[in-house]
Amino acid sequence: MAVKALPPDVSLLKLDDAEQGLSDHREAIIELQKRPEITVIKDVTLADATLKQIAHGLGRPVTVMISPPRGATATGRIVETRSSSYDRSKYIALTATGHGATITVDLWVTPS
Repeated sequence: MAVKALPPDVSLLKLDDAEQGLSDHREAIIELQKRPEITVIKDVTLADATLKQIAHGLGRPVTVMISPPRGATATGRIVETRSSSYDRSKYIALTATGHGATITVDLWVTPS
């Protein structure tokens, strides 16, 4: 049995729709190019064993890189909390534990 190719339906894609789609993509690319690749939030203080929410202002979920802590009296760790109890498009939630003191870090934030 031979397979018959159907003629393309040109009416599915109108020129105006295609131009609008290209225009929308062009505007989105221009907007993304205006945004910085990395935003630095300097001198964030984290008290020992306390969850702290830090506003990042990027309007969408982000990836966070954390500098080495300053002011620690012991080796500890910093954990990013990701849960539904706060809006990741507005805040970063960090907890520092085991440092024995309030520490200061810098955050490098980039949109996810």
